[in-house]
Amino acid sequence: MAFSKMMPMLLAVSARIRSVSAGLEASKFGKYPGYTGDLAVSGSVQVGQAGEDAVLWYDLKGTDPACAGVAIDKPNACGVHIHSGTSCESEQGGHFHTGTTDPWATVEYTTGAMAKDVAVKTGKTLAENTGRAFVVHDSIGDRVACSLLEAKDGALVASNFTKYPGYNRSLVVTGTVQVGASDNDTTLGYHLMGTDPACTGAAMSKANACGVHIHSGTSCEVDQGGHFHSGTTDPWATVTYTTEASAKNVLVKAGKTLVQNTGRAFVVHDSTGARIACALLKDDATDTNGALYVNTLSKYPGYIGALVVAGNVVIEQVGSGIGVAQVLTFSLSGADVQCGVAKLEKLNACGIHVHEGTDCSSAGGHYYAKDLVSSDPWSPIVYFSDTNGSVASTISVEIGTGKPNTDMLNRTVVVHDLQGERVACGVIMSGQARGFGAEEEHSSDATSNTIRSLLTFLLALVLAS
Repeated sequence: MAFSKMMPMLLAVSARIRSVSAGLEASKFGKYPGYTGDLAVSGSVQVGQAGEDAVLWYDLKGTDPACAGVAIDKPNACGVHIHSGTSCESEQGGHFHTGTTDPWATVEYTTGAMAKDVAVKTGKTLAENTGRAFVVHDSIGDRVACSLLEAKDGALVASNFTKYPGYNRSLVVTGTVQVGASDNDTTLGYHLMGTDPACTGAAMSKANACGVHIHSGTSCEVDQGGHFHSGTTDPWATVTYTTEASAKNVLVKAGKTLVQNTGRAFVVHDSTGARIACALLKDDATDTNGALYVNTLSKYPGYIGALVVAGNVVIEQVGSGIGVAQVLTFSLSGADVQCGVAKLEKLNACGIHVHEGTDCSSAGGHYYAKDLVSSDPWSPIVYFSDTNGSVASTISVEIGTGKPNTDMLNRTVVVHDLQGERVACGVIMSGQARGFGAEEEHSSDATSNTIRSLLTFLLALVLAS
């Protein structure tokens, strides 16, 4: 395959590997005021954010069957748009965006009204989109249905803790924090490990000593700013952990909504008040770090060859609804040394895949949403070993399965050799991974992982051609 033909595929892979904060949903569609036609739209639209883009996933029923993807010379024909209005009972105004060029003008659905990862450069944030009207048009451009965008039900999660920038001491925090909302209060639950053992609950004279707080920053790679709250009195000043570092239903009158807290930095302090760890708050349903693990691989039942594969697999979820995908990160030893030097000709050659079975003795076929995904997303997912059969622990690949991580739990991961034979298997479990050193896992930045992912796919295409 010529490199020029590979480029569109590589660019498509690159476009999927980015941070998307999802947290808005429109699912209560009613007829647009004044519309008297027969169309009755139902379904769900989810709106996320990636930089300046609004990212749409939608699955709608009852749309105009005349929207068949052919060019229609009518403004807004077959359109699906966020409008500036905040009510579905009156006029919803024009399309909601910044700048003079309307990015919504070309956003339209086709028959079936299902799509994912539709990026629209609106220049608007999730908070600004909250409460806006999402409008569906028919084939002549008329507005036929409307639903308001609301914060999705559920909690925010922070789980991929890294050392705070500049902190170089021995504490390594792991665990999970969940953040909910009750009116204008933030509700906090957490279970953390590796915190400061000096935080015994005794009174501390240092500001922020043993604190666990939401900060205003949206990155864990730079300073995260101060505590995130409304008003002049800091409600986070007294929120602390003790030695067990486990709590639930901690109420903090921060005056911030779930959408406003989405993407913020959650910071853990030590007994001196120093900031020691950070993780970003993400939507519970789309949290890229709510990971599942395979900690033990064993020989596949019936395999009698010489390969003895060991290692770890981490399965993280990105996206939600019909846009849901998994990011697979793996470290292997004892793999087929021909995977990386020989051409891949056999079905499943050098593959590493999630299978539908919940037991290695009956692993079944590849696991994905066959009603949503047109072709097997696991087919191109392969590993490449060195001459010792080892596979780098930082290889990460995104797979659009259409299945959430909750459906992946207890299923099987299967490793194949160059001939496509199943040689190793492990069951997917929740809990803490073993074998990926905390420092090693946390230190790999997004750029490096993106490059590795692209190189993985490039090499796969070359060997498969």
